[in-house]
Amino acid sequence: MRRTLQLAGVGTLAGLFSGLFGVGGGILFVPAPAIFAGLSQLEAEATSLLATGNLQLRAGLLVGALAIAVPERGLEHGFAALLLFTAYQVTREELEEEEDG
Repeated sequence: MRRTLQLAGVGTLAGLFSGLFGVGGGILFVPAPAIFAGLSQLEAEATSLLATGNLQLRAGLLVGALAIAVPERGLEHGFAALLLFTAYQVTREELEEEEDG
């Protein structure tokens, strides 16, 4: 029961911050449960996909099979690389918009 309340609290705060700052939910919904509720990276990623309704069965099974085969540290580094790439893309787009107008 305590873990459920922890996850509900973490999810609520992540949703609040995602809404306030206009970021995609996965940016907060994956690291928050991993850091604050003790979920593994695999559990946090799977929970985030299910919570946001972004589940496509065929792709989910393929990614799930790959995620199980990859060491936990590899998933963490892969997710960190994805976040850095996303930050780069968003920053580049914003800078281009500022130059245009």
